[in-house]
Amino acid sequence: MSRFLHANAKPGFHIEAMAPRGKFVLSRSSDRPAVLISGGVGITPMIAMAEHIVADGQRTGTFRPVHFIHGARSGEAHAFRRQIAALAGAHPDFRLHVSYSRPSNDDVLGESHHAQGVVGIDTIKKILSFGDYEFYLCGPAAFMKSLYDGLTGMGVPVDRIFYESFGAATVLKPEVQHGPARTAAAGDVVPVRFIRSDAGAEWSRERGTLLELAESIGLAPKFGCRSGICGTCTTRIVGGAVDYIEDPVAPRGPGEVLLCCSVPRSGADVVLDL
Repeated sequence: MSRFLHANAKPGFHIEAMAPRGKFVLSRSSDRPAVLISGGVGITPMIAMAEHIVADGQRTGTFRPVHFIHGARSGEAHAFRRQIAALAGAHPDFRLHVSYSRPSNDDVLGESHHAQGVVGIDTIKKILSFGDYEFYLCGPAAFMKSLYDGLTGMGVPVDRIFYESFGAATVLKPEVQHGPARTAAAGDVVPVRFIRSDAGAEWSRERGTLLELAESIGLAPKFGCRSGICGTCTTRIVGGAVDYIEDPVAPRGPGEVLLCCSVPRSGADVVLDL
């Protein structure tokens, strides 16, 4: 999309866009310290969250504590550096930590950045005393997977960790939620058939979502966000039923499912028009 816009967009170019639909938003009902952890351009949503916290603090006189932790390659690749510095200066309890993995000759430790290396769980352990925090993650796949696994491994409740999948890969795979009574349990096997492709496979929980199952047998369904937001993977279901590992945002019509965040429900074979 970026390449298309750079090549084609001129003054007066019209774009039809939908309103924001994502679920990666700051929890406004909580006053827990917010730990905003980003890598590369994953800093973008963190800017909006930090701006809201600062503006809300200026309006009410009560500033929610913020730990803003960011990893970049170098000062040349450090986006929004001035904006973040300004926000930190406008908030009495805004702790900023920046780490460069490959600082340039113009980068000065202690001035342009606070540490050298990649932001990981060890970075977080050094910075935080691990009290009652809320964590917000956005960055490349390996970055997010490492942090998510590290935080949960230290006992941080999953409902205190918020994230947005970065790029096309799903890097954080939540456990199947046992809401509906017939959700497939560990050890259950459900046959899945893809009728247009004349293919099939047996699904079990370790095989992930229906999208991942299809990919594992060589099919290539269309997908975008892999988190139930874009609706690209919408597919007609012919038989059986599914449950969602997280509530999807994308609309779906009667008889349609989102492959990227659904799993088969026990009780009957799942048949998909794929």
